[in-house]
Formats: sequence, structure tokens, C-alpha cells
Amino acid sequence: MGTKARERELLRYRWPWYWLAVLCALAVAGTIAIGITSRSRLNAIDESFASNQMLRLQRVVQRIDDYYACANQLTRSTASLASQTVGDFRSVRWFVKELYLTRRDPKVYGVGVFYAPHVWPGARLANVYDHQSGRLWTQYTRARAGFDEVVYAGSGRGADDYTVTRWYKNAVDRHGAVTYNGPYSEDSRSFISVVQAFYSGRQLLGVAAVDILTGEFRSMLMDGTHDGDIVWVSTPAKRQTVATATIPANSAHFRDAELPLGYSRAVVHLTSNAQSLIDARRETVTVSALAVAVLWSFALCSAIVLIGRWRGTSAALVLRAEQTRLEDEIAVAKRVETELRKSAFTDDLTGLPNRAAFLEAGAVLLAAGHNAHAVFLIDLDRFNITNETLGHPAGDELLRVVAARLRARVGSHGFVGRLGGDEFVLLVPCTADAAYALGDSLLRVIAEPAVLYGRTIYPQASIGIAVVDDSYQTAQELLRDADIAMYAAKNRGRARCALFDTEMRLQVALDAELELDLRRAIEHGDIVPHYQPIVELATGSVRSFEALARWQRGAEALVGAQFVPFAESRGFVHQIDAAIQRAALAEAASILTLFPECSIAFNASATELTSPLFADHLRGLLDEYAIEPACVRLEITETTMMTRADEAHKTLKALAAIGVSVVLDDFGTGYSSLSYLQRLPISGVKIDRSFVEEIDTVERSREIVRSIVALAHVLGLTTTAEGIERAAQVDALTDLGVTYGQGFFFSPAIAVSHLADLASGVRFAASS
Repeated sequence: MGTKARERELLRYRWPWYWLAVLCALAVAGTIAIGITSRSRLNAIDESFASNQMLRLQRVVQRIDDYYACANQLTRSTASLASQTVGDFRSVRWFVKELYLTRRDPKVYGVGVFYAPHVWPGARLANVYDHQSGRLWTQYTRARAGFDEVVYAGSGRGADDYTVTRWYKNAVDRHGAVTYNGPYSEDSRSFISVVQAFYSGRQLLGVAAVDILTGEFRSMLMDGTHDGDIVWVSTPAKRQTVATATIPANSAHFRDAELPLGYSRAVVHLTSNAQSLIDARRETVTVSALAVAVLWSFALCSAIVLIGRWRGTSAALVLRAEQTRLEDEIAVAKRVETELRKSAFTDDLTGLPNRAAFLEAGAVLLAAGHNAHAVFLIDLDRFNITNETLGHPAGDELLRVVAARLRARVGSHGFVGRLGGDEFVLLVPCTADAAYALGDSLLRVIAEPAVLYGRTIYPQASIGIAVVDDSYQTAQELLRDADIAMYAAKNRGRARCALFDTEMRLQVALDAELELDLRRAIEHGDIVPHYQPIVELATGSVRSFEALARWQRGAEALVGAQFVPFAESRGFVHQIDAAIQRAALAEAASILTLFPECSIAFNASATELTSPLFADHLRGLLDEYAIEPACVRLEITETTMMTRADEAHKTLKALAAIGVSVVLDDFGTGYSSLSYLQRLPISGVKIDRSFVEEIDTVERSREIVRSIVALAHVLGLTTTAEGIERAAQVDALTDLGVTYGQGFFFSPAIAVSHLADLASGVRFAASS
């Protein structure tokens, strides 16, 4: 780039228009922020006003509800007593008097008992009770402040016949339920009443009533409100029943709430003077406008200053352009040289030395003959889960955190590097005796919690240790043996250390040989099914055969427990299960010919159970060998099912849809849960042999099996006991109600060619 071009490039970033645009953008952003804040404040003001309105409304509704609750209780008590003391005015009068005096804040104006004419015909009586003097008058007197009124009445039909009134009829029509009446006027007073009919058996005796003055009801509405609040109650029949003030024609209901009033519904309304709300909103808008004005004034002043400074410095920039260019070229050359040297021996992510740097450091150490050192190969456990759940950026951050912790722990006394992925390597001066203790301290350092993207992670690692001695010629050999020890640590349960020894190398060789032989056996069909009968304990009849894997490895006959777990750890156990399934279905026709009422059971791996194609694949095998789905049982373990529960659940439903029954194997040793037992389409459970082994001698085992059987019966599942070897176990299991049994007591697993020998003895004696 020429001098003039570079000068233009430098000036392009220093022209004031660039900064003016930035300044304008900041001002716009500030204006938007002020607007958002103002809007938030206005919303908060509105919400606060509405919340206060709702609180006052709730207080009004609560007082109304409290009054009606007290009135209902007084009405029911009066009606109950009146039905028992017809005509006994003293008892009723005494009761009402005492009940009234117990009330802390009485709002009741009067209590009336109106007997039906055919129960007690007579003249209407009125009694007034004076709280202050405690005297009773028997004449009708208008109530004054501090008094309440108790009325007893019996009447024939006439002008004052209350039995024809609307409130009396409504009370009788409700058949003893509480009803409400009002507001209504009587003797120039306005009342609201709570009334209830009372009976003797099915015979109507009369109606009890509790009255409150409408003015008192308005006082309750006013409790808890502010100046300017208007409260009113409306019902479907009347738009406005009671109000505390004249309601403006254009008023808005800020809040309302339903209030139960007998068989109808009433709504309590509240409206208030919103001047305080208007003032608060006006103040907020004014402050926001002033803030925007100040912000733009500051932006304008800053723009003027920028333009002035640019004019004074533009000439100096041109003079420094060439000098800057030369300095940049020199700096770039030095940086390229440094980066090339660094990239050859440094890990880009963590900044630690890489594999090449370790091999060089190890070669120097071995060449110098320094044997008092140890190599620590560190592999993070389940690191892929962090990448899958939090993303690769979180995984990279975790690697940087672990690198920093290892560097801090080792310090300048040893070599700390990253080989790649989630593997780190340490070369530390350390004796063989102290190597394991150092490895344990490294585990604790790594296991400290780390916060990544808002989530707390508890990392763990497996560490393999190889101590340097005269047998090593290259650093690669050290790394190989440390890697073997690291995998040994993982196989022992992860989150631990393992010190390399020659037996580990031998075991690696044996495992490699076993894996190769096992894969060849699968390819050549050397793994075949043997069948162990499953017997109905109550009758001794064979009801099913479980297909178990057997492998003739040279002169050694291996059962499934000797090689299936190894295949599962290497990730190809599903190939063994698939081979056993196909072979068992191919031989199923001959088995079912000998035992027509039996079924064939075989296992399914987690890979098959979580595959959406497994059900269709099994249906294809059944069609290929002309086997009815009802003749096949699939056995799965709890651990297999819980590996990926959602996919497994879908597969089990698909198997149930084609008619294949499913049995839960090794029940009680895995993730036993009532929730999936009642949700999954399974037909039975197999009780693990660990519970059966001591069932005839240990009461605890017996109680566990009893619980499993009871649970299975409740859920409609069959039960099968595994590992039966003694007659006493058969007797104990039969007593507990176990449906089926399986074990050496009946027969070991045998080849299909030997099943014909069982045909002549289908039934087995449980005690034999």
C-alpha cells in the first residue's frame, strides 16, 4: 500500500463524521433507553394504582362476606331454636339476647321469628332490647342508636299477612336454605334481610329473619376506601342495588369482584378519583422529556468538540503514517516468527505445550537418564456430556479451566501439556511411592466446581500413571503405558488413579484377543442359543423357554455371563442379541411342535430397545419364520429400559401393538419404580436370583419376594423367580404365590437337539 493510500486509510478512521455517527447512534440508543425506562415507570404506576384499588376492593368484599357469614349463622341458630320452642317467647328472647351480646361488632338491626299461622295463630308481638339498661319492652318501638329489635309474630290472613309476601315465599321455596332480600323500605327505613324457613320434620313452622339497615350496609362498603372512592353492588335483577354515593354516568369500573348472594350472583364495583395517577404519569413524562433534551444537548456539544480536534490533528496524522507503516511491518514480521515457533509446540486452546512438546521433553529426560519422574495421563470423564448439554464453547472453557488448575498445582516443577481432545499429560519429578498420592491430589483439584455459562459443573477425571525407569526407550512408550493405566482407572469406576504395571499390559492384550475372537464368533455364527425351561410352579408344567447365549471358544464352553458384559462394554452386544433372536426364531417351530403351549423368550439390548425400527424388524423375523407374536416374549432389564426411557417406551408400545409380550428381567436390582411399572406395556416381572437364593432360610428375602408378588398381582403382572436350585426354594416360592420358576433345579440351558428328551417328562414335581 502506497503512502497516499495509507494516509487515506488512516484518515478514514479519524474523520469526525465517523465519530459523529457513533455519537448520534449513542444518543438514539440513550433516547430509546429513556423511553423504555419511562414506559416501565408508567406501567409500574398503573400497576400500583390498580393494586391499591384491588386491595381496597378486597377489604370491602371481605367485610360484606364477614357480615353475611355472621348473619347466616345467626339466622340458622334462630331458625333452629324457633323450630324447637314454638310459642316459647322467653326461650327465643333469651337466646337472641345472649347471642347478640356475644358479637364484638354487631351490624344486625333486628331479628324476627315469624311463625306460620297454623302453628301458632295470634297477635303480632314486638320486643325492643336496650343494651344499656338491659330492659325489655313489649310494645312496638322504633329502634334508636344502640338498640336492636326482636320480633315474634303469628298471624292469620289479612292486610298484614306476611305469608303472602315475596320474601316469605322465597324463603319457603328454598326449603330451609338461606335467602337474601332487599333493599326494601318499611316504616321509612331501608333494610337488607337474610331469611330462612324452619321446619318440624317436614312441617313448615315459620321463617326466621336477620335485618341490617341499608345505611349500615353502606358503612361496610365505605370501610377501607379512600376519599373519592365510590363503591356499589349490582345484581342481575338490578343494575345498582346499593351505592355509597351517586355514580357518575361516564364512570369506569377500575375493579370489580363477584360476591355470592344466595342463588343469584352479585358484583362489587369500585371507582376512584384518578387524579393522583394522572399527576404521577405527567411527572414521569416530564422527567423523561428533560432527560432526552439533556442527552441531545450533550451530543451536540461533543460533536462540535470532535470537529475542532479533527482539524488540528489531521496534519500530524499524515506525517506519522509512514513511520507507523514501517513499525507495523516490523511488528508483523516478529509476530509471525513468534507464532510459527509457538504453534509448533503449543496448544491453541489452552496455551499449554502440545504432544510434540511432550515427546521432545520426554526424549530429553530419557536421554539424560533422570528416572525419578512419572507421567500422568489425565482424561476427563464424560466430557462429551458437557459438549452436548452446554455446547462446545462451554466444553472449550472447561478445558481452559482444567489447564489452569493443573498448571497452578504443578507450578514450575514439572511439565503440563494437552495432547488433544480432553486429554492432558504431566511429566513431574516424582518417586514411585509418591506418584499415587500426587495423582489423588490432582483428582481433587480437577473435581472442584466450575461455573460455565451460568451452570455449575463438577468435572471428574481418570488418571493413568507410568513411572519412568530404565525399561523405557522413548517418550511414546511412556505415553502408551500411561494410557493403559488410564483406561484401567476408567474400567474401575472412573474418577480415580491407576498405576501402571505389567499385568495391565497383559490384560490389554487378552482383552484385544477376546474382542477379536468374539467378533469372529459373531460373524461365523459360533454363538448359539441354549434353552432353559420356565416352569409353572403350581402345576410343574413347562410354559416357556428362555434362549440364552452360549459360545464354544475352542475347548472352552462359555455361558453368556462370561462374555456378554464384555461385549456390552465394547458396544456390540446388540449383535449377539440379534444373532440369538434370529437363531431362536429359526428353531421356534420345532420347539413349539414338542411343547405347543409354550413360548420362546429372548433378551433385547439397549441399542435395539431404543431403535424405532426394532419392532418392524422383529415383526419381519416373525413373518419370515411363520411364528405367531403371542408365542414370543421379550425380556428387558430395568437398566436397559432406563438408558433412554422415552425411546424405549415407544418401542415397547410398538411391540405390544404387534402382540409381542414383554417381561421385566432382574426386577429389584435396577431403577425399580412404580411409575414406569404402571405405565409400560409389560406382562410380567422376573425376580432376581439374589432374592431367591436365601428365600427358604432368610426371612428378609421372603418378605421382599412377598412384596414383589403383591405388587405384581395389583398391577396384573405374572412373576417368575430365577436361579431356583433347591426344592425348599420351590416350596417357599409356591407358598408366596410366585407364578413361574426357572433354574438348575428344573433343568440347565440345553441345546435344541436335547429338548426332545424333556418331552416325555413335561411335568415336574415341585418337591422332587
